[in-house]
Amino acid sequence: MLSQHQQTPLKKVLLTVGLFLLSATWVFAQNGDVRTINIYGTNQMKYTVTQQSSKLETGKQAKGNMEGDQWILHAIHAKAGEKLKIVLHNNTNLPASAMSHNWVLLKKGTSPKKFANSSSGSKDNGYINPDMENKVLHKTDMVSGGNTDSVTFTVPEKKGKYDYLCTFPGHYLSGMKGQLIVE
Repeated sequence: MLSQHQQTPLKKVLLTVGLFLLSATWVFAQNGDVRTINIYGTNQMKYTVTQQSSKLETGKQAKGNMEGDQWILHAIHAKAGEKLKIVLHNNTNLPASAMSHNWVLLKKGTSPKKFANSSSGSKDNGYINPDMENKVLHKTDMVSGGNTDSVTFTVPEKKGKYDYLCTFPGHYLSGMKGQLIVE
């Protein structure tokens, strides 16, 4: 049996551990199971990532205005109902009128080429044609150099391929596009 003097430090340790576990549980519950993907918009009009993963299809290593290693992002694999947070970073030093980026996830079956072409004249609406907003599932705002925006969403339940793109004029045609592949 422990003396009262020995019990006090033990109680403090147990209380500290208990509070830590409670706060860790609260943080986990607040964040849920949200998978965060940091995507970078480049001057070369590509989406890139700094980490490779089995859940990301990447291509060759990107070159240009980035710090560290980055790979061109082609697709994101996700499970139906999974929660994703897309964080879009724009690393450019160019003016917003020359090099802004967004990330727009389209409804399944929407032609990204038609969407991009019809949106190029909609500057006041973030280069998204108001007549086609009903084709957008989720999006970030248009982000100028040095800025970041994010969108958190639940992946669609319907399996298949969903296109995403940057709607800034010319960026889709230059390859700033990819697919969310729902499995």
